[in-house]
Amino acid sequence: MAFSAIAAQIGIEAYPEAMDRVYDKIKDSKALACDLNLITELEQEYGVFGEFFDDVCQTAEAINGDKNRSLWVKTAAVYAKEISLPEVKKIPVPSADGSKVTAYLPLHVLIPLIPVSVKEYQKRGFSEEEITGILANYKTSLSIVREQTGMPGMTDVYFNWQSNFAKARIYQTEGLQFELHTLPKGAVYLKNCVSGEIVAVLTDSLFHTTGIQLVGSKGFEDDKGAFFVSFAEDDENYYGHRSLGKTVDRQKSVFPKVKWECVAKPGDDCLSIHIPRKADISPATLDKAIASARRILKERFPEHKGDRIYAASWILDPTLEEFLPDSSNLMQFAHRFVRYPQKSDGMHVFGFIFPKRFESYETLPENSTLTRGLKKVYMEGRYIYYYHGLSFE
Repeated sequence: MAFSAIAAQIGIEAYPEAMDRVYDKIKDSKALACDLNLITELEQEYGVFGEFFDDVCQTAEAINGDKNRSLWVKTAAVYAKEISLPEVKKIPVPSADGSKVTAYLPLHVLIPLIPVSVKEYQKRGFSEEEITGILANYKTSLSIVREQTGMPGMTDVYFNWQSNFAKARIYQTEGLQFELHTLPKGAVYLKNCVSGEIVAVLTDSLFHTTGIQLVGSKGFEDDKGAFFVSFAEDDENYYGHRSLGKTVDRQKSVFPKVKWECVAKPGDDCLSIHIPRKADISPATLDKAIASARRILKERFPEHKGDRIYAASWILDPTLEEFLPDSSNLMQFAHRFVRYPQKSDGMHVFGFIFPKRFESYETLPENSTLTRGLKKVYMEGRYIYYYHGLSFE
């Protein structure tokens, strides 16, 4: 059977073409897709699966007994071992069909990578205690997916998230997580040589006529009056549309190179900060965590040269300034970053602050200044969006 037919059978319409080559190599292998001995060893040594251990074993047996699922998992796991992290994140996840085995299938693609990641963390100097803490993120993801969907497993979002751990490109310190990352397309950062001001100048994007959001973001689907932003430079100047915080400037500005220098651009190495639920992000804790993260980076990942802190989060949306005081931890966190908007469905607070599943906006809780403010935004027909940001502190 062709690999495309196998993919279709388990609900996957498209996948990277390179997976066909891997499939041709392993399709006649008698090895089981899911190694129950490995699953047991990981649980005994690191407690990787916790309360979900029985589910992981049961779904492993079900996959081993299903030829199509077995061939998909074997192919995807071998492919994932061969490729870099960005490519792993392009491996598709089957759509939920209400079955436990489908919900857990993406996890079984990653399980064979866990011993490889453990060796990589060990080689880089992480202690067994640190590695145990890192691997705990697998059961955390399963738990969050259960909360969001009613069934534990791994959605596409959490498959992508756990891929960071499977490829040993993320670590944690002082309760926060730091991913080895590169700045995405979207903006170039320029610094004024006299004032020290740093601005984000947007690269190729189409913005709504208001300049608030990219065309295609929730509530900004209409492209009438939209304007295109781009970045360019010559020997004397930089040219582009700067982010003004809540909007993007419709007018293209000129930034003379005698006054402005480029201090960060897409593709530069950086550290992406991630905030687990209930993590302390007070300024003192953040300062301590960032200092620790930079020390770990220098000592254990010396090939990764950039240590500026990058964030992509709804926390950076300037709308939060309408109802949170500047003294709040969230605002002090957001104000560390030079920000610009990212195309967004506007629903990122659901599953993080609010339940993923809810009857109506009217039923959302109002137990804090944050939840009251967020609820008001959604009741008014507005949304909270994802923003990119880079810190120069």
